[in-house]
Amino acid sequence: QIVGLPGAAGITHATHGDDVFKPGSIGRPLPDIQLQILDGGECPPAESAESPADEAVGKLYIVGDRVSSTALDGDLRGVNRGNMRWTDTGMEAYRTESGHCYIRDDTTV
Repeated sequence: QIVGLPGAAGITHATHGDDVFKPGSIGRPLPDIQLQILDGGECPPAESAESPADEAVGKLYIVGDRVSSTALDGDLRGVNRGNMRWTDTGMEAYRTESGHCYIRDDTTV
């Protein structure tokens, strides 16, 4: 399974390496992609993939060599955190301790 997210040129997440496919998951970020789930601050990993706690769910931001912080219409998308510009994918998501990411709602549609 492979997935490309809005704002990225190509694949960002996949079931790769020694991964086991997790139903409902888009996989883990590829090695050159970092993700953060933010809702005011960084959200903790969900203890359960099936029923994540509300505090584990937030907006999905990504950063990496193949990720743009500018939308096609020229508007900047994302937030500055540290010395990096994190791109807002427009998706509500959560991740588990294993690093698998789950999309709860896609607000880009």
